[in-house]
Amino acid sequence: MERQQLWGGEVLRVSAATVLTGAGLPGARVPGEVLGEALRVADRELVLADLATREPVRLQDTEVQECLTTVGRLSHSLSRERLRLACEVAARSLHQQSGHRLEDWLAMVCPDLTGPPLHDTCRIALASTESVHAPLVAAVLDGTMQLARAAKIHRALTRVRKVLDPDEYALAVDLLVQAGCEPLFGEVEIDKIIARLLARVLPEKDHEAREKKKHQARNLHESSLADGTLRRIIITFGSDDPRRGGSHRAGR
Repeated sequence: MERQQLWGGEVLRVSAATVLTGAGLPGARVPGEVLGEALRVADRELVLADLATREPVRLQDTEVQECLTTVGRLSHSLSRERLRLACEVAARSLHQQSGHRLEDWLAMVCPDLTGPPLHDTCRIALASTESVHAPLVAAVLDGTMQLARAAKIHRALTRVRKVLDPDEYALAVDLLVQAGCEPLFGEVEIDKIIARLLARVLPEKDHEAREKKKHQARNLHESSLADGTLRRIIITFGSDDPRRGGSHRAGR
């Protein structure tokens, strides 16, 4: 009986010249093929998982907990992969080819992505098109910082960018990324750091108050956590001597 051959959709890319010269077949597939196949396998396995969860009463307590933990980990990984691909869309301006904003384009391609996660994904994807934001984007993609926190930080950076020169803005990015990646800092501490940065950098309507804020921007500020742990954050923008071009320092 003749066995039926099934094609799984894999594509081997190799030139005729390579085969004829006896160089052999390539030992690895291109990244796009690997990614596509991995996602197809994951999709098939998730169908099986969905069928299994339709009888949840047959799951043991430990299985319920372990599966929930795994689902959370998978969800986080998929969110990072989606952001990576969204960054590539923004870099290639793929959304503009159909005359759409990135947010509208992503909403059509990923109908499950709505609300704040959609806005945050688009914000960081567009920010990734500028190298100055590389530390912020990298922190999200390597799992060090949550997407929502990164979007919050970028919103604050957008507000101060208009009053900072490029070097000062890059310093502000590094400073907030350091704070955002600090595991001991909760959202309350991050909000305080952002508020202090905005208060020290954004210009006031009153000229005298603005000059006072500029002077205070060179002070040392401390953030004390509830457990007594002390973290120091130094914010330095500009210089008292205009001939020196300013000094920039950030630390914690």
